Amino acid sequence: MSVPVAPESLLGSWRHSHEESTPTRVVLRPDSYDFPRARGRNGLTMVAEGQAESRNPGPTDRTERHLANWHLEGNRLVIESSWLQGEFEIESVDATQLVLRRI
Repeated sequence: MSVPVAPESLLGSWRHSHEESTPTRVVLRPDSYDFPRARGRNGLTMVAEGQAESRNPGPTDRTERHLANWHLEGNRLVIESSWLQGEFEIESVDATQLVLRRI
């Protein structure tokens, strides 16, 4: 994506679609997406810029929640969470998916 991303387009609850991800790309889908069955999925709820909540499957299969952070500059997204960390280029974002490329 060469056009700067509007921070509002990232807000909401996203889950990791590990079936679609690769070592260099991370695909996230909204919580409402009809995922195939899996034993827990990592998730990230992004609220106001800088604030987020990371959701991870715990050892008893209950979801564990952790504070997370994010920062957006143009189409470069920096995330610090318990399962997803680093700098990413936003390849695409819409109501159905958020695709990040590791930098």
